[in-house]
Amino acid sequence: MSDFPHSIAMDAVTIAPIPELMHYYPQSIAIATFILSIFGVISNIIVIIAIIVSPELRNRCYFLICYLAISDLICCIYYSILRILIFTYKYNMTNYECFMWSFIGLFAMNTQTGLTVMLGVDRFLAVSQPYKYRKWHSTYYIFAMIIPPNIYAFLITGYGFYEATDAYKVRKICGGEGCSICKK
Repeated sequence: MSDFPHSIAMDAVTIAPIPELMHYYPQSIAIATFILSIFGVISNIIVIIAIIVSPELRNRCYFLICYLAISDLICCIYYSILRILIFTYKYNMTNYECFMWSFIGLFAMNTQTGLTVMLGVDRFLAVSQPYKYRKWHSTYYIFAMIIPPNIYAFLITGYGFYEATDAYKVRKICGGEGCSICKK
């Protein structure tokens, strides 16, 4: 039996069910992703602690992995918050409100994208230029690897802030792909 009938979207003003959203977000998916998000929080905390505590893991690549784990941790917390909004039916908000709830999570997701690319570049340089790779100053190298993803995340998230407006209500769960928007 499907969980769709149990998903009820409430209008923020009238507290009455919105018929077109009655079957929008199945609770089984919300519960499963909430559990995975909690697992992600725990796993990323373990990775961060292991890299900080273990002297063998204190090198350039593991620093990038630690930074990626921090971004992943923030995203997992963000996803957990979104699931709580789903469980409490508090996701019918303006585009601007949605963006404010999502700002840190969106910044972390954009940072993840850039860091994943930079980890690939790091591994490529370590394999293709092993002697030069070992000679490069670690501090400068780390800054060269983390600044571009942060600039990218800042620009993309900043553009989202610029485009966010109170003129539209987000009818689907805030942060989901392809949010349908309709006039207030």
